[in-house]
Amino acid sequence: MNLAAATIAGGIGTIFFAAASVFYYQPSFIKPEKVIDAVLTTNQSKARTAVSRLLINPSSAEFEGLRSVESDGKKYVCGAVRAKDKTGAYAGHKAFVYTVAIDFARIDDDGTIAQRHDAYRNCPVTAEEERIAQLRLSGSPGASAMQAMQKALPGAGTSTAALSSIAGGSSNASTGGVGGTMQQQLQHFSGQQTASAGGQQGGPFKVASTKPVIGDEAEWQASKPPAAWPVFPPGDELSKPAPKRSNAEALALAKAVEERWAQSESGNVPRPSLQEIRDAERALLAIDAKGPDFRAAWAAFVRLRVIEREAAA
Repeated sequence: MNLAAATIAGGIGTIFFAAASVFYYQPSFIKPEKVIDAVLTTNQSKARTAVSRLLINPSSAEFEGLRSVESDGKKYVCGAVRAKDKTGAYAGHKAFVYTVAIDFARIDDDGTIAQRHDAYRNCPVTAEEERIAQLRLSGSPGASAMQAMQKALPGAGTSTAALSSIAGGSSNASTGGVGGTMQQQLQHFSGQQTASAGGQQGGPFKVASTKPVIGDEAEWQASKPPAAWPVFPPGDELSKPAPKRSNAEALALAKAVEERWAQSESGNVPRPSLQEIRDAERALLAIDAKGPDFRAAWAAFVRLRVIEREAAA
């Protein structure tokens, strides 16, 4: 009896083993997670290739912050790229946008690391990002001020994402790269809209002039930082958004440009380009004027402005 039971059990086990082998067999070289990753990152791989094609030195490309974006039914890949310039030296990270449908990339660069190509356009803001910005705006401490500003500047075209970034004290592409305090950034936006707001009496905001708050650079002192960063007009090179960096990275970039400039005086290395100098300045402008690194950032910024004037002469 035991022998018969053992035979039956063995037969059943053999049947189940054979079925499992047929239906669940998977060759060892097939890795599902790698297949999924390959599918999901195909567009990013295409973006890297398209961006590299535009670079002066494609093999030196270093990418960071790549993300896929879908807006108005179109797909994009946004991020930043760092590469060597014509002199063989690495320039700072440059933002780029890749349009998937037409396999086309644009780099926020004025010929420093990229060949001549179509003008750069900012990465689109998705509906989800806009929704998050609205939630952030409605829950931020400066929400009432933002709402007042929207009412004071009718038809200004200021997006919710831009206003919410001011409320959060951040500096990004939506605000045109303006750093500093919320009050300073409000001055920037109100200055842009003086043409429409000017002439209206008794409104919540009374703008006296369209002139941007820059001040007399001759009075700037590296050892005496102001209460906030100067505000540059929208068309100025320094109003462009800078790639996201930590305070330490921004200060290190400024120091590297200063050192290269000093070394170039002796003819040992080529001078940093105007674009590299301005990239370093824009990186410093993103440092919070209320933070502990502002004093060092301001001193470096003043020195770089002197270098920029000498380079442009």
